[in-house]
Amino acid sequence: MIDTKDKKLLLAISDDARGSLKKIARQARVSREVADYRIKKLEELDIIRGYQARVDLSLFIHGAYMLLLQLKKIDEKKEKEIINVLKKLNYVHWIGKTSGEYDLLITFSIKKISDLSTNLNRIFDSFGENIKHYSILTIVKEFKDTFAPLFTKESESKKSIIREFPIEKPKIDNIDKEIIRILGKKAKTTNREISKKLKLTEEAIRYRIKNLEKKNIIMSYRTIINVNKLSQFYFLMFNFSKLDSNNERKLDAYFRLHNNITFANRTIGEYSVIAVVFAKETKEFNEIIQDIRNKFSDILDKFNTMIIFETVEHNHVPEGFIWKIIH
Repeated sequence: MIDTKDKKLLLAISDDARGSLKKIARQARVSREVADYRIKKLEELDIIRGYQARVDLSLFIHGAYMLLLQLKKIDEKKEKEIINVLKKLNYVHWIGKTSGEYDLLITFSIKKISDLSTNLNRIFDSFGENIKHYSILTIVKEFKDTFAPLFTKESESKKSIIREFPIEKPKIDNIDKEIIRILGKKAKTTNREISKKLKLTEEAIRYRIKNLEKKNIIMSYRTIINVNKLSQFYFLMFNFSKLDSNNERKLDAYFRLHNNITFANRTIGEYSVIAVVFAKETKEFNEIIQDIRNKFSDILDKFNTMIIFETVEHNHVPEGFIWKIIH
């Protein structure tokens, strides 16, 4: 569906969605006209689904979690109703449909610990009768989060969105909050468009954005890729014993550098590491699993795999959520 030129373009904008067309074209070694045409075509094909500021939420939140749901008594209509309920929850970041032990995976963040039970209650009150089983994992560290492995072998993630929570929270005002909200929804919004909305000069907007980037509040500008259009994706869950600092460093390095892994987190709960892997065929996927089992045989207790067949929501900054966290 995509060729080498498309891959170079997607790599160039994967974490630099606000980059100039001239810069993107230069990196992909094509003309500006070709770059513009091909990017628009990728949008039409639903390979590119949008552009979002990637905000370091660890600066503002209490914690991040993944909820795994096994459903019952559902048909296509009920499934759509459940997904629509989840999409309207302004603390939800990502929703994936899977085939395996669980049917839906949901990642979300909370401002304070009491929000955890409140948010779970909202979900259970809405469709608890359709939940057969659930598991919740606490996300404590990010190993990797990048679309780059789809387009290059140099796949190490440069920045992590879940870091150690800082003692001091950054001080930003309502204008900064609004800029974050705008760019979190549509990263390609120009400084001129933002200046008109906020009634400030373009120079003032440019300065504020640069300051948010300098403080690492805005980490990058992610192009949201519809990964299932490009490959088969799998969700992996591992439970490792003896996870001392030395073994965790080995896991960190392995997942960051693996050419088929786009996402990996250290978690607490039923599983200690979760990851997203892509493979062109079953044989390749089996080789990846066997490699992990062999390299970490002394600490791997159990693992689980599921097919991710659709991503129905992907928000680095869910609509309205950034206001709730930093007001």
